[in-house]
Amino acid sequence: MADENVQEARGLLARVNAVAAHDRTDAENQTAGAAAGFLAALVREQEEAARKLNAEAEAEEEARRRKAWRGAEAVQRVRATLRTLRRQGRSMSQADKRRRVEQLVEMAAMAGDQLPSREANQVEAWKARVERERAAVPERAIPVQKQIGQVRPPKAAAS
Repeated sequence: MADENVQEARGLLARVNAVAAHDRTDAENQTAGAAAGFLAALVREQEEAARKLNAEAEAEEEARRRKAWRGAEAVQRVRATLRTLRRQGRSMSQADKRRRVEQLVEMAAMAGDQLPSREANQVEAWKARVERERAAVPERAIPVQKQIGQVRPPKAAAS
């Protein structure tokens, strides 16, 4: 029932109660009681729907706040990792540097739009630098026997 119909029904019920409350039959009393119960149920239903809408809106707002907080935290971690790479990048082992840059890229993705473009460019620069360094390192030397197609037979099981 529309809100205006509920209000109209409530007004009519109040008028009926005021006019004939003292001189009603049992059937009229039952009808008025049923109408009052029906209106009360409609009001409770509307209040419950409003509570659900408010709860959904609050949940969405909380999710938005949590996402923004995680993004801000990721921005701080990106800044700290960039600082570490700037200070120690040249003396860091290649494996450690690759691991830090991988973490940096993941954190930058978590930060999303909250990461300033200057820092996003620095992340990309470190990513490219590590890729260049990885490409410059030759593959590990393969043993001579594998290069010419000779493969050792597997060890025999101890009998």
